[in-house]
Amino acid sequence: MILGNNAFFGFAHKPDDVGEQMQAYYTEEQIMAVMDEAAEHSITAVWTPCYDHWVRLWNRYCEKRGKLKISIGQPGHPSEKMKDGICAGMFPKDDPDKIEENATLMRRLSGWA
Repeated sequence: MILGNNAFFGFAHKPDDVGEQMQAYYTEEQIMAVMDEAAEHSITAVWTPCYDHWVRLWNRYCEKRGKLKISIGQPGHPSEKMKDGICAGMFPKDDPDKIEENATLMRRLSGWA
């Protein structure tokens, strides 16, 4: 099962200030707590655009040994930056050799090599 991201980024799809309220509530610490709780309930991945602030948060979460281990990189960058954004969101920074190995494999399999 996959955890969505709308609440994290305030994508309320509602009028008024609902999105702003969501963004105020979902601090980085709150997002990490939600991901840990989701993992405890058999959620195995989070699906999110690879915005720079998300990539920084995901890497911080991995450094803290968060319980959720998979981030699925949703295309959200301009096309010329999409490959790097997806790779950054998929591969945490705790093992640089593994990151490059996985990124190279992913690029080759996707035709981006």
